Amino acid sequence: MLEGCAARHQHHRSARSLAHSVTFPYSLTRFYLHVVNYIEHYGLVRENKGAVLPAHSWNASTTFGNAVTYNLQRHSDHHASAQKPYYALESIKDAPQLPAGYPAMMLLSMVPPIWFRVMDPRIDDVHAKAM
Repeated sequence: MLEGCAARHQHHRSARSLAHSVTFPYSLTRFYLHVVNYIEHYGLVRENKGAVLPAHSWNASTTFGNAVTYNLQRHSDHHASAQKPYYALESIKDAPQLPAGYPAMMLLSMVPPIWFRVMDPRIDDVHAKAM
């Protein structure tokens, strides 16, 4: 009887371990995608669901960030030319620019008061240029 309990307990531990090994990476990936989407478009507005333009996303031109995010920081070019492969994306000079690369901005977004202090003046600048 004790052997049956031990075997059942081992089975449950194995099942929990398997579930954790599958769900944790999935959850981490979803979290990463939501954070990146947040920093890519924070505060930028597209009126009347018109065409998606380079001005509707933030860029960053850091070498390290582009290397670890596969040029994801050149997001405005993706908006301008969605058919371009990631390795061919270019920085668009007139697109809104983040003060640091995506990795640093992802960390900064985890501290909302600092994030708002850094980003809100940039949003005001972007909107002022648009008018």
